[in-house]
Amino acid sequence: MVKFLFLQDMFFEFYGVMSLSATLKKKGHKCDLLICSKEKDLIKKVKALKPDIIAFSTATDYYKQELQLANRIKRETNVISLFGGPHPTYFPEMINDSGVDIISRGESEEAILELAENLKNKKPINSIKNLWVKDSSGKIYQNDLRPLLQDLDKLDFPDREIYYKRY
Repeated sequence: MVKFLFLQDMFFEFYGVMSLSATLKKKGHKCDLLICSKEKDLIKKVKALKPDIIAFSTATDYYKQELQLANRIKRETNVISLFGGPHPTYFPEMINDSGVDIISRGESEEAILELAENLKNKKPINSIKNLWVKDSSGKIYQNDLRPLLQDLDKLDFPDREIYYKRY
């Protein structure tokens, strides 16, 4: 089992976060979410939750703030940082930032599930389609995109509990 912690600053239900959480939970992984502005000591809370991956759904308006937060968390923990959403899809060079370990481009459900399964089974993660992965030496693996999902009925119902169990 891999533990994901989604971080966002505003309280707004992101469909992508709910969809990813549902996909991951269905396969036995754990997902949690923190609204950064609602936490008194965010770093302490992150450390207490002990995630394997911290995930951001990033729009261009907020990516600089999220990069700062990822760098702050990286200095105090050894958690993998993952950025998905519109900004990394269109501006994948953000992986060059020291606070970014992985970006997901395009649809992420299949890629994130494959990432979680590979981490759980101690398999390599550097060839997963839709992901760009930076290894410990700084080498970046730029993987191709998967075909778009044609049948949206194959997606799980969004996990709204991820927002409402804490807030």
